Amino acid sequence: MRGRATIRGFRTSPFWSALLKYSYDSNADDDLTKDIEEQVHITRNLREWRKEHMTVEQEIKIQASYAYDDGFSQGAHDKAVETARKMMEKNMSSEDIYELTGLSLNEIKRIAVSN
Repeated sequence: MRGRATIRGFRTSPFWSALLKYSYDSNADDDLTKDIEEQVHITRNLREWRKEHMTVEQEIKIQASYAYDDGFSQGAHDKAVETARKMMEKNMSSEDIYELTGLSLNEIKRIAVSN
C-alpha cells in the first residue's frame, strides 16, 4: 500500500508515521511535526501555562527566583547610587561617574540635587 508505513508489522497512516518518527528522533521534517515543535516551544515559554500546570511548590520556587533576581538588580542599583554619591564627594565629574557606575546622566544629576 502506497503512503502507508509499516511499524513493527502495523500499517499506519502518514500522519501517525510522521508523528511516531518525530517522537523517536525529534527531527521536525514535515509540516505536522514543525507545527508540533513550534507549539511545544511556545507552550514551554508561556508563564500563564506554567502557572496553570505546575504544583504550588514549583510555583514558589519560580517566584522566589524572580524575587531574588529583582532584589539582586535593586541591590546593584543601590550600590551604584552609593558609589556615585561618594564620587561626588571627591568632586569627580558627572561623565566619570556615568562611565564608572553605569547610571544615567539624568539620574546622576538627580542624585547631585538630592545631596
